[in-house]
Amino acid sequence: MSHVLAEALKFSAEDVQANRQGKLSAAQRKRLNKQQRRAVQWGAAAFVVFVVLATFFLYVGQTQASGIATLTGMLITTLNALSLGLIGRHVMRLRADQQAGVLTLRGTLERVLKPDRRIGNYVLRLQNQEWIVTKEQFKLFAHEAAYALYVTQHTRQILSAERLEDA
Repeated sequence: MSHVLAEALKFSAEDVQANRQGKLSAAQRKRLNKQQRRAVQWGAAAFVVFVVLATFFLYVGQTQASGIATLTGMLITTLNALSLGLIGRHVMRLRADQQAGVLTLRGTLERVLKPDRRIGNYVLRLQNQEWIVTKEQFKLFAHEAAYALYVTQHTRQILSAERLEDA
């Protein structure tokens, strides 16, 4: 196991051991739980902000007989429902990740640089799946080398990785 890779991806030897057995380590379970709590907190904050804005615009629309303000309030209410649906789906996927086993992907890893208008996206590709990573993480992987990536089953987060002996 590369200690530099482990540090960049924030995993330990204990994490890799658990992942090899198809399980989450205690630290990984704790990290996913923290992400779930944070998503719920952001969702609650977004809900409150949207409700206050929608209420304000609907109130102004009714008291001032402003169709534009009323439509704006209705649009904000719709955006609120959509954002809560997306956040709820993410929370459910994180919960499912905590209950499911770890998915192991083995094969030849490709490093792909996908240029954008302003920035370059650093992408790792393995078994037709892609992950956007930081430049520092990108540099730590060897192009077209054999790797095992241990990922969550629903959100597809990389939990740990190890280079395999080239066959």
